[in-house]
Amino acid sequence: MRSKTLNNFDLDSFERFCDDLCQLLLSFLPISHKIKFECVSKQWNRLIFNGKQKLIITYSEDNKYTIKTICFEREPKHWMQRIRYYINTTLLEKVFKKFKYITHLVMNSGKHLICEYNNEPKVFELIANYCLFLEKFESNFMNEEKRLNAQDFYDFGLKCGQRLKYLSYDYMCSEKLKAFMPSINKIKSLQMRWNPLNANDLMEERFSKLEEISFLLLDYQNMLLFTDSFYSKIKKLSIHLIAPYGIYHPINDCLLEICRFENLKYFKIELEFIHISNYSIDESLKTIGKSLSKLKYLFIESTNHQISNESGTFPLSPGLITGDLFPILAHFKTIEYLKIYHKSKVNRFGAIQSLKSCENLKYLSIISDRNFSEEEIEEYKFHFSGLSYLEINCCNRKFSL
Repeated sequence: MRSKTLNNFDLDSFERFCDDLCQLLLSFLPISHKIKFECVSKQWNRLIFNGKQKLIITYSEDNKYTIKTICFEREPKHWMQRIRYYINTTLLEKVFKKFKYITHLVMNSGKHLICEYNNEPKVFELIANYCLFLEKFESNFMNEEKRLNAQDFYDFGLKCGQRLKYLSYDYMCSEKLKAFMPSINKIKSLQMRWNPLNANDLMEERFSKLEEISFLLLDYQNMLLFTDSFYSKIKKLSIHLIAPYGIYHPINDCLLEICRFENLKYFKIELEFIHISNYSIDESLKTIGKSLSKLKYLFIESTNHQISNESGTFPLSPGLITGDLFPILAHFKTIEYLKIYHKSKVNRFGAIQSLKSCENLKYLSIISDRNFSEEEIEEYKFHFSGLSYLEINCCNRKFSL
C-alpha cells in the first residue's frame, strides 16, 4: 500500500494533500504570489484563488490583499493640476476572472487623498459581471461625477444590489442613491461621507435593516426626519461636519438629535472648520455624552485650516470645540474606546484627570500635530496605567503602552 501511494505521488508533492487543506494553506499567500504560483500544478490553478474573500485595489497601499498595478498614474500637463490615477480595465477584468469568490471589494485612493482618481463606467460593469458573491463594496475615488451617471448605478444595482449589505461610497449623491435603491433590500451599512444627508432618500422600506450610516451634516430638518425614522435602529453613526468661514446656526440643534439614538454604540464626529466665528458645540457634546447610555466607541477628529490671501494669513480660531477636550469627553462615562485626532499646535486636551470619570475606558489613542514633552508622556503613563492600550502619536514621538 505504501509503495502504491509513492508511485502515485512524489514525497514532496502538494497533491498528497486534500483540496480543503491545500486551499487553506494557499490562502495565506499574498496576492502577488498567488498570481505567480497558479501555474505550479492543476490543483493549485483550481484552488489558489478560491479562498480569497477580500480584494483591495489601490495605488499606494501594500498588504497581502492589495493589487497595485491595476491603478496607473498620469502626470498633470500643468504644474497646478493634480496627479490623476486611472484603472486598467483590461487587467481588472483578468483579476476578477481569477478572484470570482470575493465577498468584499475595496477600491480606494490609499494615501493619495489629494490626487484625482478617474473611474470608468466599465469598472462598475466588470464588478457586476464577475463579483457574483459581493456583499461589501467600498470606494472613495474622486472626480467621478462626470463619468458615472445614475444609469450606471441603476445597472450596477440590478446585478449586485440584492446581495450588498455594506456600501461605502464617499461621493454618493442623492441622484445616484435613488437610481441604486430599487435593487437594495439588505443594506445594513451606508457610508457617504462627502454628501449631505437627504432623509427622504432613506424613507423606503428597503432601508429597514439599516444600522450604520455616515454622512455630511448640514440640515436640521433632514436630521430631524432621519432621527424620527431610525432612532431605535442606528447603532453606528459617523458625522462629517464642515464649517467654512461662517457658521450654520442649526449645528447644535442637529447634534442634540443624536441624543435620541437609544441603541447607539459607535459615534464618530469629524470637525473640519476654516476660520469660523466664535461658536461652540461644547455643551451639545456634553449633553450627548450624558444621554447615550450604550455608547462604547467614541472618535473625535478635529481639523483646522489656515487661510492665506493677499492681505496675509487668517489666525487659527479655536474651532467648534472651544474648550479643552478631556473635560468635555469626561461626560461620555460609558465609553470603552476613545480615539482623538486633533490638529492644533497648542495644548487643547486639558487636565488628564478629567477622563478618570470614564471608568470603563480600556483603549485611548491620541494623534496630535503638536510636540509632547517627556513630562506629559510620563503623566499619561501614570494616569492611564490601567488601560489595555495607550497610544500617543505626535510630531516629536510615537508612544504606545
